Amino acid sequence: MISEAYRGGRTSLAHVYEANHAVRKAEIDLCKTDKERFAVLEKMLAEAKDYEKAVATEVKAATAPATAGLKAKVSRLDVEIALERAKTK
Repeated sequence: MISEAYRGGRTSLAHVYEANHAVRKAEIDLCKTDKERFAVLEKMLAEAKDYEKAVATEVKAATAPATAGLKAKVSRLDVEIALERAKTK
């Protein structure tokens, strides 16, 4: 539904990403095994990378502020850190 709102111009890409990110965090809480957690974290990382790339395009086109690019990078790095921490447990 939120993706449809984005495609219809009723919400921002940031809101779509934040909603998907919240869903993935809930999925992690429901995981029973490390393998399941890794899979969700890897999905999150792929989504974070895609989001970072999309935001960089918007920043370059001057349709998003430079701070949006930095926030997207921080989000991606947070997911990478969580994945690495999960691997070292």
